[in-house]
Amino acid sequence: MHVPFHLNINTPDPVITMKMQVVRYCLDLSMGTVFLICFVTGIFKFTVFMHMLGVTEIVMPLALMSDIHDWSGILLGILVAIHIILNHRWIVVMTRKILGGTSWTIDKNNDESVL
Repeated sequence: MHVPFHLNINTPDPVITMKMQVVRYCLDLSMGTVFLICFVTGIFKFTVFMHMLGVTEIVMPLALMSDIHDWSGILLGILVAIHIILNHRWIVVMTRKILGGTSWTIDKNNDESVL
């Protein structure tokens, strides 16, 4: 009996692949936003910059800015950890290829690097 299609276990499900791309996009967008918040509040924590820009503690209290900076730094650390977990396989493969000196290309269907 002839089967009309072949199931390849190594081929990822396109729906899952698309969902993971959306998850990675949202994660990267979140990391970028939280980084900007952490960076800007970190700059403003230097009182010299606050005085140069005319921002007083009445406009932006240092304690509040410090809390926002600290919590955004913690959140950024968590997001980076999730990012590394989601991309662990790619990081390992690329590290082996770069350290091994092999040539590689990107497989557009699988979003992974291949030899």
